[in-house]
Amino acid sequence: MATRIVDLDRGKLVTYPGNYDQYLLDKEEALRVEELQNAEFDRKLAQEEV
Repeated sequence: MATRIVDLDRGKLVTYPGNYDQYLLDKEEALRVEELQNAEFDRKLAQEEV
């Protein structure tokens, strides 16, 4: 049984505590937050270009 998962994604190493099922939930949340941050960055960049 796993007690932590180490994920290497796009050159970034992240350790997630818990089992694989918890990792999947945490990873999904991290990707959702990253997507929101990217959308906010794009929105601000578009405002600066005007």
